[in-house]
Amino acid sequence: LGRSDEAIRELKATIQRGGPTSAYLAALGHVYATSGQRREALRLLDDLETRSKTGYVSPLDLATVRLGLGETDSALALLSRAVRVHDGGLVFLAVDPRYEPLHRNPRYQCLLRRIGFPDSLTVRPPEGCRGEDA
Repeated sequence: LGRSDEAIRELKATIQRGGPTSAYLAALGHVYATSGQRREALRLLDDLETRSKTGYVSPLDLATVRLGLGETDSALALLSRAVRVHDGGLVFLAVDPRYEPLHRNPRYQCLLRRIGFPDSLTVRPPEGCRGEDA
């Protein structure tokens, strides 16, 4: 927060050393998006979506960039898909600060409950959980 230039620099260095994994690209895309560099974020999102046509890209990684871009509904749909495929990265979902904008969203809270996070990390939505979000 407020140190996006440093985060971008560090993520680029990480990608240089570790290779362009989808998790690293998603993290960089999220920082670009939340720091107003929408064009760069969209470029990385396009790269991730292209990769997903020929190999596995975590829906969680796509959701991370979409959320950074302010595309809440799309991010939630991707998170729901991540739950369906039992994405391992979901273990951090309730405490990942990138997802803080969703904390009060009832659909997000239902996803957390569906994953099995303890009550201390969730809030029961007033209308309860039903269907895909339950």
